[in-house]
Amino acid sequence: GRYGYPIEREFCNNNFCSQKFEKGSISQAHTTYMNLPFVNQIANGAPMGCEGASLLQALYYFGKYNGNLRQLLNSQPYSPDPWNPTLGFAGTPFRSRQNSYGGFFPHKFTPWANNFGVKAVNISHQGIEQIKKEIRRGNPVVYWGTYGFVPVRAWRSYHWGISATNEHVITIDGYQNGMFHITDPAYARGPKFWISEALLRQNYQ
Repeated sequence: GRYGYPIEREFCNNNFCSQKFEKGSISQAHTTYMNLPFVNQIANGAPMGCEGASLLQALYYFGKYNGNLRQLLNSQPYSPDPWNPTLGFAGTPFRSRQNSYGGFFPHKFTPWANNFGVKAVNISHQGIEQIKKEIRRGNPVVYWGTYGFVPVRAWRSYHWGISATNEHVITIDGYQNGMFHITDPAYARGPKFWISEALLRQNYQ
């Protein structure tokens, strides 16, 4: 996964961000478990490509993309300042850089996602209940949180802001009986696993 902690509150609810996807104007059947295809970012040589891998899982689910992860990542918007993720993807998803932030945030991610025949909407600021509603509507949610949903390990300062050293992006694709289902491209707890609503709320805050 990639690491970082967005501080621009205009597109992040408190500290973390989320992004829902809809299949255009086609209504989705009610479901609580979509069982998205798993995309392994590590096996695909993209240790910092969790945003794109999480998107690709949703695109494969909707049948909206035929390419591979590397092709998708090559199409994402890159920051003109390779050290500033607020302007686009900072650095490269294909290798990690010591003491730097590799990744980008929903305000740049959203327009890119909408290039692939889905309706991506930034639902940051709207809380866990909104995520739950989107899952029940059949809309996967890409979520900016921490790797493995553990607490923030450490903070790091950059010229654009501060970050945590263990941020990660995953796809939420199910909800049932107080549990959220996660499809994780970096395999933090396995490719697919359930977490409690309480744990997601704690991570979201």
